[in-house]
Order: sequence, then structure tokens, then C-alpha cells
Amino acid sequence: VSLLVKKHPEFAACISQEAKLAVFLASDHESQKEALRKLFRSFMSCDPKVSERNLKLLLIRLQAEQSNLHKHPHDEPAWERKCARAILRL
Repeated sequence: VSLLVKKHPEFAACISQEAKLAVFLASDHESQKEALRKLFRSFMSCDPKVSERNLKLLLIRLQAEQSNLHKHPHDEPAWERKCARAILRL
């Protein structure tokens, strides 16, 4: 989860600093569970305007990455490319 928070700034912008910190510092099963709870709570309580703006930015970025203009379409794992295509279909 921490890698996805780092990789997707649009998602990270919808999460509080406290929740991100908990995700990055979680080391055992219990702290990971609590960090995911904080992350979910924070994401769900994000201001609708902030989440709408970041969703639009995410879609623009994913469309650019999926286009023929993207230099290296296989720089990321197959599951990430499939997730990006699924998000764009929604």
C-alpha cells in the first residue's frame, strides 16, 4: 500500500498526513491493520471537491500512460497496466 501511496500522488492527496505516516511506519500485522483503517477513514472523509479534482488528474495521467505516446508501456508490472485500464473503463 505504501508503494501505491508514493506512486499515485492523486490518491495520496486524498489522504491525511497522519494516515500516510501510519502506512509508512506500520511494521507488524496489528499496526498494518490499524494503518489501513486510518487510510480508509481518511480517504472516505476527503473533501468531495479535492477527491473530484484528483480523480480527474488521475484519469488524465492514466490516459496519457496508456496512449501510444508513452515511451515505455512495459516499465510497470502487468497487474498495474490492467488496473489502469480497468479504472479508465469505469
